[in-house]
Amino acid sequence: MKKTSKFLAVILSVIMILSTASIAANAAAYSGYCGSGLTWSYNSSTGKLTISGRGGMYDYSYDNTPWDSYKHSIREVVFESGVTSVGRYSFSMCSSLMSVTLPKGFKRIGDYA
Repeated sequence: MKKTSKFLAVILSVIMILSTASIAANAAAYSGYCGSGLTWSYNSSTGKLTISGRGGMYDYSYDNTPWDSYKHSIREVVFESGVTSVGRYSFSMCSSLMSVTLPKGFKRIGDYA
């Protein structure tokens, strides 16, 4: 009886660990392209949007950015080295945005960004 209880406890522990890891992985699985040679990734648990690659961002209208579904929860935007511009309307209506980090060599911020 004791062996069965220990075995069940181990199995339940493994199931709990695996389900927690799967939830954490899903929390930050948002990414895509935002320019020729640029990608974006959004971490929903931290509210951080990271733009990386080389070149400039596409221009957008006020409601068609790739991260439009998350715009009210984005708290920080980090442009990594190699990114040269922010596209028009990129962060319009990002009501929780508190911090933006721009790299050296940055050239342009589009209208209403």
